Amino acid sequence: YYDKAPIYYKNNNKEYLSFLRLLRDPDNQKELGVIRIDFSPSYISEIIDQFSNDYLQITNFNNEPLLGGQADDLFSSCHSNNSWVKDEETGKEYICVTHTSNKTGFKISSLISKDHLYKDVRDFDRFIYILIGVCLLFSLLISYYMANYLLRPLYLLKNRIQFFQTKSQSSPQSMDEFAELAVAYDGMLSEIDYLVEEVYEITKQNAEAEFKALQSQMDPHFIFNTLESINMKAISNDQYELSDMIVELGKLIRFRLRNEEQQILLGEEITFTKTYVNIMKNRLEDALEVDWDVEDEVLEFPVPKYIIQPLIENSIMHGYGDNIQSLKVLITIRRDQQTLKLTVKDNGSGITDERLLKIEEALHGVHLPKVEETKKKNNRGSIALVNINRRLQLIYGINSRLHISSITGIGTMVDIEIKK
Repeated sequence: YYDKAPIYYKNNNKEYLSFLRLLRDPDNQKELGVIRIDFSPSYISEIIDQFSNDYLQITNFNNEPLLGGQADDLFSSCHSNNSWVKDEETGKEYICVTHTSNKTGFKISSLISKDHLYKDVRDFDRFIYILIGVCLLFSLLISYYMANYLLRPLYLLKNRIQFFQTKSQSSPQSMDEFAELAVAYDGMLSEIDYLVEEVYEITKQNAEAEFKALQSQMDPHFIFNTLESINMKAISNDQYELSDMIVELGKLIRFRLRNEEQQILLGEEITFTKTYVNIMKNRLEDALEVDWDVEDEVLEFPVPKYIIQPLIENSIMHGYGDNIQSLKVLITIRRDQQTLKLTVKDNGSGITDERLLKIEEALHGVHLPKVEETKKKNNRGSIALVNINRRLQLIYGINSRLHISSITGIGTMVDIEIKK
């Protein structure tokens, strides 16, 4: 409430604004006393002036001004909180902030000018614009630096190559860093030419293989019908061994006609090879013995077609002869983690050192030999080995290896490794 000259202020007739609070005992709610705080209106004005230069008015329950009053016309228009009032003389707009105490009836009203209210907002907007501009400038500088940093080696390489092209015409014997760069550049071009040539060769061979596959499939029904007729004739004449050979030959041809498959499971390759071995055993009888040592877990390993049968065919064609009355062939297939190890070993007549050297050169040349060159330099046995090695390299690359070793009069062994 508002009090004049409180009795406890001696020799003081000034007016004070007092705030009281009743104190009670928290245990029994008995009144203990009253706490009173007195504020001089001039002191409140000093505090208010420190924070704002806008209008402020405090009135009592009789609507009598206790503080302020310098803008009575505007305060009289301030009826509701957060309403806008306008000074007709200056044209300025103010927002009215007012609150009335339900207990004392005191009303506090404040008028805040629109310019002052939006000043902080404008200052903040200005700060944001400046910050965005600084960030953009800083980003552009970083982008320019990073672009130069990343592209500098490319510009340097281009300038050195251009410089060497003009310099090499007058000093071809130079072997400085520019010459080394040019040599590396020429090597890169040579490698690209080789890759283009290799891709062309592979495409050409695929086309030839497809043409041959179409030729072999022209009329398979005629072949099987003819074999079936011969088989029935053999059975009618009680030539059961001949009938078995015809049946095995039919299986062999049927497997051969599946040209669309580039890779098959190892178990299928073994079945096909055993069919071929059965035909050869009917011809050679006891003179041929083929043993298989195969782990069960390798049967699902994918391998190129015709990777085992040509090796056994080579053993029979080149290992069996006048000096070898009984040819033994051992096929061993193991798996070491992700590597398939396949070995075909025979006790045939073997290969001479000179011939073995030519085969090794054909297998492990720097560039893959062409089929036409292989036919001119090697016989059919070498063609089979080179063909297998070439297909391994085309499919697996450095993850495959074919090695042949032989001793004249003792035998030959071919090792193949494929990493999955």
